[in-house]
This record gives sequence, structure tokens and C-alpha cells, in this order.
Amino acid sequence: ALLESRRLAALRFRASPPAPVPMPEETFLQQFHNLAGPSEESRCKAAVVVRESLAGPGGSSDHENLTYSLKRLVRGVQSSRQCARQGFCLALVEILTAFPGELDAVLALVGQLTEVSSGLKPSEQKDRLLGRLFAYVAIVQSGSLCLAGTEAASAKAKKKLPKSAVVSLARGLHEIYAARPYLRVPAARLMADICETFSKQGRAADIPEMLAAWALDDKVLAAKDALDVHALGLALELKGLYDASA
Repeated sequence: ALLESRRLAALRFRASPPAPVPMPEETFLQQFHNLAGPSEESRCKAAVVVRESLAGPGGSSDHENLTYSLKRLVRGVQSSRQCARQGFCLALVEILTAFPGELDAVLALVGQLTEVSSGLKPSEQKDRLLGRLFAYVAIVQSGSLCLAGTEAASAKAKKKLPKSAVVSLARGLHEIYAARPYLRVPAARLMADICETFSKQGRAADIPEMLAAWALDDKVLAAKDALDVHALGLALELKGLYDASA
């Protein structure tokens, strides 16, 4: 993931090419195929092309294609085909970086399209849980949780993320944590990163409600033979954030 991020950064900072021309529909759709390919460079280029093709004059967006793209990307991070998870996650980072105001829509899609039910096969449940994790990684890496806004950002992008959406994200992340032992480490790490983001935003007061579903007190105070070391690590990181902000 770090190598792809570096390659993507290099693509961004090359000499600016001529203004892009409108792309034929089939060329745009081809990028989603390229996102799943084995070539790291092709995935990075496809992610950039998807973002650029959605950007209209003055920072506006192609609403119809943007809606289509978000849904396809959230579905794509659930795919085990070749490198689909990495490529679709990268494209989702790009779109949320360009259009942070779409975060609410992405969270809604993640909740809808990665829901896990008992009627699914174990392999299908795994794909949905991994897809949700990759989607949440994209949200955090895009910086769209930091909705402080910039001069170039729209009013929609500057608005404060509703607390209900944040609580839903944390609950969804805990479902990943509780569902599979091998997903506990990345889920706890991502939850710690989100808490750090909110602390730096001056929104530390929102963290206890956000963490309610995690029941950290119960996990940390459990009997020694049932101690959840990953939850303990998260609690220690939270204490560090609290001490740093005090």
C-alpha cells in the first residue's frame, strides 16, 4: 500500500499535462477493469483517471458518474479478484480526497453493501468484512474525516460530519473486529487512527460515544485468561492521546 501511495504521489506531481478532454464512456469504464490488474502502475494511473474524469469545471462533479463510481468502488473492495481490493481502495481514496463532501454517501453505501448476514456463505462474509475494512481505510487515508475545509473546498465539504455517521463507522469497525480474530489487529489500528484524527480536530468529546460499541472497559477489565490484548493496546493509545491533549 505504501509503495502504491508513493507511485501515486509521483504521478500527481509530474509536470501538468494538457487539460483533459471528455472521455468516451467505454474508456471511463475500462479504468475499473484496470484497477483490479496486477500492475501497480496501471492501478495508480487508473485511480487518477477515474478521479480526473469525474471533476468538472470549477471543481464541480459529474453527479451521475460520481454516484455510479462510488457504488462500484464499494462493491469492488469486496472482490478477491487479482488486486481489486488494493486498486478500488486507492480509487476511493482519490475520489474522497477530491470530493470529501461525499463521505456521508460512502458511509451509507458501505453500511448497505457490506452488511453481513447468517445466510451468507463464510467466504462471502469474509469478502464483505474485508471490503468494509478497505473502505474504512480509504476514508481515513483520504483525510475526509478532517472536514475543516479549505479555501477551495465547497460548503458541503466543510460541514461537520454528523455524529450519527461517526458512531455508525465505529460500530461497523467493531463488527469487523468481533467477527474474525485475524481482523482484530487492523480494525483496532484503524480505530486508533480515527480517534487520533478526532482528537487533533478538537473533537475528543465525541470519542466516548463513538467507542461505546467497543465496550473497552469490559475488554480491558476481563479476567486475565480472557484479556483482549488488542483492546488493551487501543485503550493505551487513547490514554496517550488524552495525556497529550491535557
